[in-house]
Amino acid sequence: MRLCLAVILSLISLFNPAHARPLFGQIDWWVLYCRFTDSPPPARTITDFNDMVTGNTVYSSFDGFGFFFDKASHQTISQVFHTTSSWVTMPRDLVWARSLDNSDRLSLLSECVAAEAAAGTTVPPGANIVVVTTPGIQTFGGTVVGVEATPSNLFHEMGHGLGLNHSFSDRADRSAALGDTFIEYGDPFDVMSWNTNVFSTNGHWGQTGPRLNAFNLDRMGWVARDETINFGADGKTLATYTLTPLYQSAPGGIRLIRIPFDPDDPFDYYAVEMRKMEELDAGIAMHRVLIYEVRTLPGFGYLASFLLRVDSNKDAIQSLNANGVTITINSIAADGNSAVVTITGDIAMKCIPGYVQRKADPKDEVCVLPASFTAAQTENKRSKIGSKRCPKNLVPRNAVPNDFVCVTISRFKEVQAENASAADHNAAGAFRGVNQCIAGYVWRQATSHDYVCVSPQTYAETQEENQLALSRKVPLPYTRGAYLCAAGFTRRNAVRFDGVCAPDSSHLRAIQDNAQAAVRLAHP
Repeated sequence: MRLCLAVILSLISLFNPAHARPLFGQIDWWVLYCRFTDSPPPARTITDFNDMVTGNTVYSSFDGFGFFFDKASHQTISQVFHTTSSWVTMPRDLVWARSLDNSDRLSLLSECVAAEAAAGTTVPPGANIVVVTTPGIQTFGGTVVGVEATPSNLFHEMGHGLGLNHSFSDRADRSAALGDTFIEYGDPFDVMSWNTNVFSTNGHWGQTGPRLNAFNLDRMGWVARDETINFGADGKTLATYTLTPLYQSAPGGIRLIRIPFDPDDPFDYYAVEMRKMEELDAGIAMHRVLIYEVRTLPGFGYLASFLLRVDSNKDAIQSLNANGVTITINSIAADGNSAVVTITGDIAMKCIPGYVQRKADPKDEVCVLPASFTAAQTENKRSKIGSKRCPKNLVPRNAVPNDFVCVTISRFKEVQAENASAADHNAAGAFRGVNQCIAGYVWRQATSHDYVCVSPQTYAETQEENQLALSRKVPLPYTRGAYLCAAGFTRRNAVRFDGVCAPDSSHLRAIQDNAQAAVRLAHP
């Protein structure tokens, strides 16, 4: 049953806990089975539904909710399922259930939790709860599904419980007459558009797939930094890249390319990914390269992905020429293991708001405050052409190689500081995408999947700990890589798989920083 976006978001926030981004660590799910006083016999067994939730390798090595999000998160989350083994009866009938509207659907959850408590199952406060009813009467995000649910249905609704939002497609014409510029549930390559014509396939438990798009993975912190590219960050205005399938098992390769184009809005950019037609993506019909625009969702204020399609309900575009950016799909390997794209754009030539290119030299593109630009032009006019020697108390400016314009020592230091921080003020260099930190914070980078925002001092100390990690390990003999931490050190555990040995204070600080992760993001 389709439920409007605003209601889904409010229901999740009222009942299930709001998961902070980036999402990592242990996630506990409580799966409760509730029937009505006049429910017919269930359409399936609890054992079968539990197998679909947890993922049972007897039936599939990749299908099921547990497998789905293990792979999506690169196991940066660890899911623990608390499943009951019998049905409990709520003191309500089917007429009551069918009469519930958007404003009182939470009463169904309350009734189920109360019935489970009466039967001896107490759910901890603030737990992630999935209520399974027989028959399925209500279906809404992260909380309630029917026993007849398929894997696709489950991935979508429990995905809401993890903090995932709907995905969209862009209206190619953006006609005001249509009343909207986007289509909710409009991305057939992303399971968060389930409820419409997604490219699913058939599995042991019915309709399953597709997987999540790259933006959704990126938003949750599930794409490693070294597997992403921010176009223009290297200063190039033209580049050709070889993409790796988004869900390739082996680490490495380029899984996501972000392409900023507006210096005044770093939260409006293009995203490019490759999808291989296999497993839960078997229904996408062919290996594909997909092009998205990421921008703020009108009326809601958070970032969302908009699949760019040839027309509102047709296939994904195969090239783009807009906003000063061109994206060309050169080739897709027949085996689906790679694709080549070429991108052009001038974002590397632009400065962040409030800054301009210094132009101490025609080739000087360092972004500085306007006062420094004015100073550079004045210095150039006063410079003695051809002279490489400076009078006493003056030194060469060295804004660029072979810049012999004479300036004061303080001005020289100012110019060198501008050069050192050039990337911070360049529109491409400063771009971070959906997980950008608020001013005064940077990514901690304890691991390649660590997008928690911390102070620059904490970042510097974290990098130093990473460099000293090997010296603080005490290997255990006759084991394959097992170790203890040297005296005075403990495992930092900033995120999952962070086994760096660091002072106790670093571990405690990581806990505090993790608790503040969501409020330190620049955009919800």
